[in-house]
Amino acid sequence: MTEATKPSPLVAALCGVLAPGAGLCYAGRWRLALGVALAYVAIAVVVPLVVVRQGIDLSRLPELIKAAALALWVPALVFGVLAAVLAAPAAGARPPWRHPWWLLGFVVLTHAGASIARGQVAEHVVTVVVVQGQLPRLQLEPGDAFVVVRGALEASALDPGELVGVRHAELDQIAQVVSVEERSLTLDLGVGPEVAVAPAELLGRAVRVRR
Repeated sequence: MTEATKPSPLVAALCGVLAPGAGLCYAGRWRLALGVALAYVAIAVVVPLVVVRQGIDLSRLPELIKAAALALWVPALVFGVLAAVLAAPAAGARPPWRHPWWLLGFVVLTHAGASIARGQVAEHVVTVVVVQGQLPRLQLEPGDAFVVVRGALEASALDPGELVGVRHAELDQIAQVVSVEERSLTLDLGVGPEVAVAPAELLGRAVRVRR
């Protein structure tokens, strides 16, 4: 039994920065680490669902997701360091959860899981559309961001002048409603001619979250 076999609090802190729960994993608390990782992935799904269903101001959605992730990440990092400090030195071979490749896999899978969860939310619940270029007629600039609630949207519920998200030319774009017909809408995409789209191409109303 040597001191070298004891988890390093510094390494636990570095692991905890890379992914929530990685510090706990390194310190040997792998069950708790797995729970933290799953909770981190779930945040990407649960927060948007709660915001949409509770009618919370959509413009706060990105801030709420970041706050929820931070509220989990910081305690996980602290407890990972504490677990390493309090861990007893272990004799014998290095445990598998302290192997660099095992830890790297934990970090990659945690972030990959969160990315997949965010992708599913963007496809089925809400998405964030970021303006990529100047759209002078809509007075939009690169970096302007909008939250769009996915789901069926009745064209008759829209009024001229409203901003909507639309799937057009294989891209999610922001457009302004010009007119509403029985089976189509005329939209201003900000550049080029106005376009007529079917209601099925609409993603939903657009709510600005950043300018």
